[in-house]
Amino acid sequence: MKVVSTITDQNPWWSDPAARASRWSHVRKEPHRRLMAHAVADSAPMAAVMIGPRQVGKTTLLRQVLDSLLDGGWPATSVAYIDLSDDRLLVDGGLRECLLGLPKTDRRVLLVDELQVVPNWSQTLKTLVDHASDVGSVRPGDRIIATGSAATALHSGYIESGPGRWTELSIEGLEFSEFVLLQTGNEAEGETALLRSPQLLPRYLRYGGYPGWISAPPAEARRLLREAVSERTVARDLIGTGIDLVGARRLLAYLAWNAGAEFSPSKVGEAIGPVGHAYDYRTVNEWRAALEAMHLFVSLPRHAMSPGASLRSKDKLYPVD
Repeated sequence: MKVVSTITDQNPWWSDPAARASRWSHVRKEPHRRLMAHAVADSAPMAAVMIGPRQVGKTTLLRQVLDSLLDGGWPATSVAYIDLSDDRLLVDGGLRECLLGLPKTDRRVLLVDELQVVPNWSQTLKTLVDHASDVGSVRPGDRIIATGSAATALHSGYIESGPGRWTELSIEGLEFSEFVLLQTGNEAEGETALLRSPQLLPRYLRYGGYPGWISAPPAEARRLLREAVSERTVARDLIGTGIDLVGARRLLAYLAWNAGAEFSPSKVGEAIGPVGHAYDYRTVNEWRAALEAMHLFVSLPRHAMSPGASLRSKDKLYPVD
């Protein structure tokens, strides 16, 4: 079976006990702790889905959890990694076929990458969890941790089918302390390194906590950031949703240039619409919700001294770093 051959290729530790999945040595302690707690727990829900911005290291965390389980003594055939973006799987089989090709052990941790490529993924995951059995593709003792790069689709799928079946684990970019540690290479030197290199804070604030380009030259970091947000995140997350990509990108640019300004959908629709045309406020609100679901912006309600003033006030939107 081609599916079995592909899954075996993705899990070299089944045949080589020394093989490991992650090439990145730095482990993000807090998200790693949460993922490990889910992997070894006996309580419901059976599955967890990591959501968060692109390029913040979700796949790396998934692979590091796998390595930690192996290093902790888990049998190699009880830990399975499935990368659903593998071209061979796109042709030869879906998630169910992959799971049926796994070794039949009593308790497994199933680490699924790029879940969003599965058509109607939320219904598929719901069915797998609801029908877990000793003879099925998922067994009652199994634990599933999945990740994907389409935050909007993943979150909407959770709302539709997830409660009680899987939990959302939010993964954000690097905290500043992690950023400093990666720049210095020594956790004990974090504070002194900041004193020696005061440019670290402005760099972190400018480019955010994206692990993939924290050491890139400024011009390269700006290019990577622009491509990751505008070309990859917006286009890939919204494709197939019916949302106007051009309009969503116009709103993205407007919010980036007007960070912290009061958000009035009608006024924004006039500002970003083509000449002689204003976008409807309902459409603008739809785009705003999508950008927030992708963890690109966060809204802060205005503080008011009275309930009436609070209702009349407008939110302010800020880019997520």
